[in-house]
Amino acid sequence: MNKFNGEYFNEYYYFNLTEDDNNILLNYSVAETLVESSKQEKTLKLNKNNGKKINGLINKFLKSKKKFSPKFIEFIVLF
Repeated sequence: MNKFNGEYFNEYYYFNLTEDDNNILLNYSVAETLVESSKQEKTLKLNKNNGKKINGLINKFLKSKKKFSPKFIEFIVLF
């Protein structure tokens, strides 16, 4: 399980999870390099109750060999 307030990345994906009192902030991007990903970073503000779901999804994306679009990631996370 990923810890909050940590950065996670692989070949295509970059995720940064931070938490405050009631929310989780998920910063994410999809790019070929980490330099590109920092320019394309998006942020989602999520309910803290969904922490396990978010961690599971991030792990699945990081283990995947496929490259999904940022819109697809947002759709899956918010669904």
